[in-house]
Amino acid sequence: MSAVFRTVTLAWDGKTYEVKPTMELLNRIENRVSLAALVRGLSTDAPPISHMAFVLGEFLRQAGARVDDAEVYRELMTGDASEMIAMRDAIFAAVFPAPKKKGETQPDQ
Repeated sequence: MSAVFRTVTLAWDGKTYEVKPTMELLNRIENRVSLAALVRGLSTDAPPISHMAFVLGEFLRQAGARVDDAEVYRELMTGDASEMIAMRDAIFAAVFPAPKKKGETQPDQ
């Protein structure tokens, strides 16, 4: 069996953090921001940066980083764009589950 969600490594403030999404984390995020809408926004236009800052902030906090959404927003607006894009892409890859393999019934926890 394979796990539903993938662990990702995020870089923030000179440190790296590993985080694996949980349903609790995703529910907390989706109570404020639609992940599907963010992904759609990437293909049609730019999604709201404040929404991206919130999602990135939630992932970083889940991994143990001490960061607030305003800091993440500032970094999105003024920091190294390639680093922010890599972090965004890693999060999206982590939250959308890999397809279930034939014969698989339950994900590993």
